[in-house]
Amino acid sequence: MPVQFCYCGAKMVEIQICKYQCPNCVPGSNILLGDNKQIADIDSGNMCIGVTGHVRIDKKFQRDYDGEILRIRATGLLPIDVTPEHPLLVVHSEVKQHRTVAMSAPEWRPAREIRPKARWKGGDYVVIPRIRGCVDTETLSLAEFTNEMGVRVLQSKHLPLTIPLDDASSWFLGMYVAEGWSSPKGVVFVLNKKETDFQDRIVKIGRSLGYSPYVRESSGAAQVGVPSRVLARALPTWCGSGAPNKHVPDFILLHKQDSILRSFLQGYLQGDGGVSRDSWIAATVSPVLGLQLQLLCARLGITASIRQVSIEGQSEILGKSVHVHDKYHVTLYQQSKQMRVRDDTILAPVKRVESSRLRGWVYNVATADGTFLASNAVVHNCGMLWDCEDVLGLPK
Repeated sequence: MPVQFCYCGAKMVEIQICKYQCPNCVPGSNILLGDNKQIADIDSGNMCIGVTGHVRIDKKFQRDYDGEILRIRATGLLPIDVTPEHPLLVVHSEVKQHRTVAMSAPEWRPAREIRPKARWKGGDYVVIPRIRGCVDTETLSLAEFTNEMGVRVLQSKHLPLTIPLDDASSWFLGMYVAEGWSSPKGVVFVLNKKETDFQDRIVKIGRSLGYSPYVRESSGAAQVGVPSRVLARALPTWCGSGAPNKHVPDFILLHKQDSILRSFLQGYLQGDGGVSRDSWIAATVSPVLGLQLQLLCARLGITASIRQVSIEGQSEILGKSVHVHDKYHVTLYQQSKQMRVRDDTILAPVKRVESSRLRGWVYNVATADGTFLASNAVVHNCGMLWDCEDVLGLPK
């Protein structure tokens, strides 16, 4: 049997040693943003998001497990399920006489040692990173979505082989994620008939790209179409096809310009969001999209809460049994009363730590920066860093 290795800090050690040093793992359903896969489906060489941004997965590990799983519930986050030894990055608060008197520096702490933050009492906050942008793309290529003949046809009709990545196209993509779908002949947006300003904006952007958009009305709805076979192939690739698979393109989520993110978010919320008092609420059946929106908002210093409001299964609608997907609500607050916004992080207070038993496979990965995100909270990858060189500005 070949020898397996695990990356622990700065050292490569055999798995027989490492299995005692880093038993920290997560269940296979944990979604790793980046390549947007469950950790059970991740492969070495895939990408994920860690505390420093987009990072490579150097190795994946799995083991059969029969033991305790801790579920950490923090304000605004989906539950974080980990083995008791798995380290999370936390900030501890001290409270005296109903007033916070001190906040610790971020520190790694095993899940079993995390303490809930009750009102008027001290406790722990998990850390959501405000990741730095690393993409400076100014144009998006359409040539890869057609063949040589298609390129010649586009050129002969003076249609674009690239589109600019700017505030207008970012808004367009956000609206597509919310309300768009692709037919064989083009891209279609379905809007309320009264939303004439959004209809006009889509038409204007489509014309600026050299296309001939149209608007068709029927039974209270308006279909805004942009006839383009190449766009019909490009947008599902960039943004996902079908509501459960919609997502934020990485060239948006990781772009260096905050205005690109804001425009995308505006387009998405205007298509799929609603106002409730002092907040925006958007509903999605895509867990990846929900997590990405929360991380995108964190980039912009906006506190966003995500919660699951229904579970996949059979339901009855108008007397018929239909299959429904998991559904999530993402709520954006002007100012959260519990989450704390810092220059490079957002802190979410831990509300409860629950214990259950798991029999099955658990997983971990080794990443280029030593971290990955579980429900958007920073957790450690395979291995401990207590005695390793600190290269991230994080505690050892």
